[in-house]
Amino acid sequence: MSDTTTPLVAADGTPLKRKLAQSLMRSRARAFGLALPLLAFILVLFVYPIANFLTQAFYDARFATLMPGTMTTSPDAMTYNTILKVIASSSLSDKSNRAQAVIKMMKEKGFEPSSLALKYFEDGI
Repeated sequence: MSDTTTPLVAADGTPLKRKLAQSLMRSRARAFGLALPLLAFILVLFVYPIANFLTQAFYDARFATLMPGTMTTSPDAMTYNTILKVIASSSLSDKSNRAQAVIKMMKEKGFEPSSLALKYFEDGI
């Protein structure tokens, strides 16, 4: 009978278990090395542009430079008068209430509604 307690060894004297692990590691590294160019191709041509578009959908640095102060300006009297004309020409049931709200905002900002805008409302708000 042979003794089975001694580990099997390769020709160079290293245990077969270690040789098998080294061989598997080499084959995995080779497979990864072959797949690496494909992975890089997919990342560069698909994942990066999609991530870039998603980022640009929420933030655009050009907006701050091309549109300075757009959020800090308030409407002028002409804008308020235009709003009053639109309210007057609409088919809304509560024209008077909406017009009163716009005129109140105008007066808070220091503007007077034009007589042309006021002529659309019978009660002379």
